[in-house]
Amino acid sequence: MNEAYVAECLNLAENMYNGLHVGTDLLIVYEDCYSEREQENIFFFESCLKGIGQTESYCFFWKFSPMKETYPAALANNQEVHVCTRRLYEAKDIDTRRLFLEIICSDIGGKYDLASKVFILDMATSCLFHLYDDRGLWVSKPAEKRAK
Repeated sequence: MNEAYVAECLNLAENMYNGLHVGTDLLIVYEDCYSEREQENIFFFESCLKGIGQTESYCFFWKFSPMKETYPAALANNQEVHVCTRRLYEAKDIDTRRLFLEIICSDIGGKYDLASKVFILDMATSCLFHLYDDRGLWVSKPAEKRAK
């Protein structure tokens, strides 16, 4: 793992996140696409959240054929489907440095498999932040209304 590359990725992700001026009314989504329920990953993820409020977890079926030989599937209405577990957390803040570092390192030698699993929503601004791994992040922020 190239430490300079990882540090640059981390700095870019933190600068982008901090530039959004995220508040303290957060909804954080941990999406376990294959319901692997890797407790070590979940425990680490939860340890990065601060001021946790309500939590909720639910499962749903989704079709995913490209990797069907890798992940177990179930049958629903005679179609092969996979079970996804989605965990929702209310939180006041996040230890972004720890969390973002592990997301970035997921596919290049990190301890946890957090790539593409964490979504952060600022409830006040509806801004959505998704750092999926070392290769990028996705931000959705509603257009700001301008005074006339």
